[in-house]
Amino acid sequence: MKPITKNLILIIVILSGFLFTYGCGHSNYSSDSYKAEESIGDNNSPATATNTAASPAEMSVGDVYTVTFDGKDNGTINFEGTDNSAQFILAISAIDTNFTAHTVQLSDENAEFAEQYNVAAADENKWKDWSTREAFDAQLRGAETVMSLDKGIEKAAPFHTAVSTMKAMLSTSAPAVGDTESFKVLAGLSSLSSYKTVEAEIKCIGSNVIFYVDKQVEDNNSSDLTDADVETLCAEFDSVASQEIQMFGEPSDVNSDGHVAVLMTPQVNKLGAMGGGIITGFFFANDLYRSANSNAREIIYVMVPDSAGVYGMSIPKSFAMENLLPAVLPHELQHAINYNQKVFVAGGTAEENWLNEGLSHLAEDILGYGQENPSRVEVYLDDTAYYGPITSGAPGLAERGAIYLLLRYLYEQSENGETFVWNLLHSEKSGVAGLEEAFGGTSEDFDQISEFLLRWASTLVMSGYNLSTDPRFSYKERVWNDETEHWEGICLDCNADDGRGTVLSGVSLSQYYGVSQIDIEPSAVQFYKITSFPQEISMTAKTSGSYGATLIRYQ
Repeated sequence: MKPITKNLILIIVILSGFLFTYGCGHSNYSSDSYKAEESIGDNNSPATATNTAASPAEMSVGDVYTVTFDGKDNGTINFEGTDNSAQFILAISAIDTNFTAHTVQLSDENAEFAEQYNVAAADENKWKDWSTREAFDAQLRGAETVMSLDKGIEKAAPFHTAVSTMKAMLSTSAPAVGDTESFKVLAGLSSLSSYKTVEAEIKCIGSNVIFYVDKQVEDNNSSDLTDADVETLCAEFDSVASQEIQMFGEPSDVNSDGHVAVLMTPQVNKLGAMGGGIITGFFFANDLYRSANSNAREIIYVMVPDSAGVYGMSIPKSFAMENLLPAVLPHELQHAINYNQKVFVAGGTAEENWLNEGLSHLAEDILGYGQENPSRVEVYLDDTAYYGPITSGAPGLAERGAIYLLLRYLYEQSENGETFVWNLLHSEKSGVAGLEEAFGGTSEDFDQISEFLLRWASTLVMSGYNLSTDPRFSYKERVWNDETEHWEGICLDCNADDGRGTVLSGVSLSQYYGVSQIDIEPSAVQFYKITSFPQEISMTAKTSGSYGATLIRYQ
């Protein structure tokens, strides 16, 4: 395999100055509901069924009214005959996969448009940066796309010289705890061709995984990590890997050892420090090919606890063992499985980045280790118009929160969630086409991405503000996993209880004042609170594309 150079220049992400957020501990709040109650009040009784009304005048609390429009035809919402005491939330959605700008102007019959009403331009302090880990992942997934398109590179395979074959014939021993091996690990963030060699010792061998620990940890006595910690992680992940493989599919096995290797090394901590943040772990498909820098096996690289900050940012042992490490392992295993199924088994290209990352976040959740997802959801809920689940490039923190929320919704809405996940990874199609094909629903009016996005926008409101318990328009109640001691599922208005102190309080609402122009990212949505309404609201698409306007009554 030739070194990855020219093709990757186009996709390398400049990493200097990326923002990283990190926090731990529990919230001091005593209530489970905050901003949502302040936004629309807490005196509503959720509807048991949501009706799709033909006009606002027909709507009761918890009902929806939807209009679609595009660059050729305007959309209108006529409030004639509507009860004056009614109050609404209006969701304006970009419901196509066109990755160009989307701009919509809203106005009533008496309003005059003014530039100062441009919602997207009103706040220049929105979070638009990636963390170090998200930027690093962008490089890895981009490189994997290049590799999957290159039919001239060779897949790794067990390689034996005459001498090694003779040794193997004379030896009856399999890999054992205490054995040491050499590994090549990425040495920096700015290049995927620079590596350093580390020596690591086998600490645990399970049915599915082998855990190695960098000798530097023990030699320097510089980490909180103990053999007992490794054995705990190993046993836990070995069990999770069995479930994940059954649900998502098999990873490759290029070295025919029947295991996925996990290398715990301070080099991962150092990579995070180079970008001013934390990288918890990664999988890189380069290890599945013949290359000077390939380890010729399926391998997940993860950081080590480092309370003293010897290798970079301080990472307390308790937070690493309870939050970061249990979540990153199933996350990265999904990437390994995904690459094998999409590239080696189906013979296609690597999955689109947004869906690949979203599936890894979904894997964390449905396997009982979704404690890192609420912090991403929080960033998304704060600015839903700027971030959408479907991206042309690599998803940042908020976009990961968005695609996780959408995939979890479709997982719950499909006839069989596990079949939905399995179909996503075992299809020759990728991206939106693969998503539509994989979804198994029962309704002909809910099987396309535009329909997914429209109903999902309503669901974010219904669940976030407790307006309806109709299963079509609400997430299932999250449940506590006694085995993993973490929550599974979605809560949009609660203390997330995620070990980070995250408080979720529903989607952010802008007040509608009679006129507004908004810039919406592809697949994104802007939410308005309408406490008094005109005779009619007109919606004009200022750019090409497909749009949806969903009106939800909350009082």
